[in-house]
Amino acid sequence: MKKINIAFLWHMHQPYYRDMLTKKSTMPWVRLHGIHSYYDMIRLYEKHPQIKGTINFVPSLIQQLIEYEEDKLSDDFLDHTIIPAAKLNAKQKLFILTYFFMANYETMIKPFPKYWEFLIRRGLNPETTNMDEAIRFFTEQEYLDIQVFYNLTWFGFAAREEYPEINELLSQGGKFTEDNKNTVIELQKKILNSLLTALRNLKDSQQIELSTTPYFHPILPLLIDTRSAKRASPNISLPHVLQAPELADYQIKKATKFMDNFVEKKVVGMWPSEGSVSPEIIPILARHNIGWVATDEAILYASKTSNDNKKNIYEPYIAQHEGSSIPIVFRNRELSDLIGFSYYRMTPDEAVEDFIKR
Repeated sequence: MKKINIAFLWHMHQPYYRDMLTKKSTMPWVRLHGIHSYYDMIRLYEKHPQIKGTINFVPSLIQQLIEYEEDKLSDDFLDHTIIPAAKLNAKQKLFILTYFFMANYETMIKPFPKYWEFLIRRGLNPETTNMDEAIRFFTEQEYLDIQVFYNLTWFGFAAREEYPEINELLSQGGKFTEDNKNTVIELQKKILNSLLTALRNLKDSQQIELSTTPYFHPILPLLIDTRSAKRASPNISLPHVLQAPELADYQIKKATKFMDNFVEKKVVGMWPSEGSVSPEIIPILARHNIGWVATDEAILYASKTSNDNKKNIYEPYIAQHEGSSIPIVFRNRELSDLIGFSYYRMTPDEAVEDFIKR
């Protein structure tokens, strides 16, 4: 079999969920994905030091992980987990029944019979369920079980390998105690702390390159000039014109400064938010010493007069505008989408076999 070099760029993104008024995160995804796929990814690289890759982190995601690490950030879901089940009021019970099943039904709820039973009893779709009525159908113990299950099933395979108590609780399958719940919360904190430590160690090992995205994940071309949307969609209706290139500059400057401090060396790569690029961003990127940019293959096809030959994406290009230039590479969208949205349904062997065939 012919050997080829493949560059894997993993994109880790969560919006900045912190509400500036309440100082709390409105959603739990930084915390829950942190103990799940983000931690799994870092531990996989540690297990296989011969494998190299690039991990792209949105700075606002790293910032929130640090805030969790330093106990400076909580979220509504964690707050509703901490409340003892015996002290839950009707409004809090409604929150738990509405939101504590927000997970993949097939892989994170169905494998645990009691958790699945609770979901069926509540109703698969909370929008078509009388939730005010449903809160009466669960006992105090069952609310406690739901609190624990929701946080427990989010632990990824790396956490389950490292902490046997996670598998013990999963095997217990319900009838949890408040002490069990406290154990789960403490394990989440440990893993989030370990995630950042492991990430710092890996970037020092030369095994992975860390790249970044504009700080708050803005769409750069639209910040520079909203009319740029008409290049891809000529008939689109737009609101009033916004031209704020200084904001685009600020987002890149803030991102590179933050990541340079986190990594303790210069971060040179960037995946622009949603892969959105335009000629006008090139001088700004060059001004901040961005060494390379990655985006989607469709951008290349829309930018060239040649046909959509797949081979065209397997080489770097130089993008130029107004005297500035920057190297740019393009992803294979088909493979990216398979990895992101399909392969998790297969066994590892099946996924690898399919990937190689393509």
